Amino acid sequence: MSNWAACITVADFAELAALRLFPGLECGEANGMIWLRGNASGEELDRTLAKVPGLERFEVLESGRLKSPHSRIPGETLPPVAWRPLKELLLPALPTAAMAGETRQKLALTLVRSGVEQPPAALLTTLSAWTGFAERAPVIRLDGLAFAVSDDQQALVLGKPVPPLPGIRMVNQSGILTPCGFAWSPPVEPVALKDLFALGPNDVVVLAEEGTHQVIRSEQFVRASRSAARATREEFNAHDR
Repeated sequence: MSNWAACITVADFAELAALRLFPGLECGEANGMIWLRGNASGEELDRTLAKVPGLERFEVLESGRLKSPHSRIPGETLPPVAWRPLKELLLPALPTAAMAGETRQKLALTLVRSGVEQPPAALLTTLSAWTGFAERAPVIRLDGLAFAVSDDQQALVLGKPVPPLPGIRMVNQSGILTPCGFAWSPPVEPVALKDLFALGPNDVVVLAEEGTHQVIRSEQFVRASRSAARATREEFNAHDR
């Protein structure tokens, strides 16, 4: 679709977070629904839109009528809303690719040295190191990676192989991230920790050596690409001015 619109309930507005780095997206509220529109498309955008739970998408015809992909007959028209950039509206609640930091407190769990070697599946590094790598790396090198960035400009990169950057390499066991060479004690099963931290299917929790943890929700990760890295860096630079 070259011109499209979509809607989602106000209660599910946060589900649009994964779309905030795509250019030209606007949204607004009407009758308890959040409407989203754009005039561009692409495989990456289509895939991301398809993953948003509860999002209903339409083609916007020249007449202004909306046509569902599941119907041959146009239906309602796009309601009048006060359109604003999606990234602007999402910013207060969810910074660009931001780590939540919602549960940084001391744990009953501790990390202990482990003799079991496992390949790293995540990297905690700086925003500048990550964006510098992402903007130079071949596209194929970024395939399969995703990242989130905290307010203090630490970047968590998920996927294999991890980028060759300075930082803390981490093992991923069912969403439980620990520094390489460490294991948690007592050695409970990962599924028990997922329940403890109330992790969703693609959420992760980072366990740190000092005994703190941090939950990062799946919607706070952005698929790795040059444009996403550049947009994240530029937005943090804008905030620092």
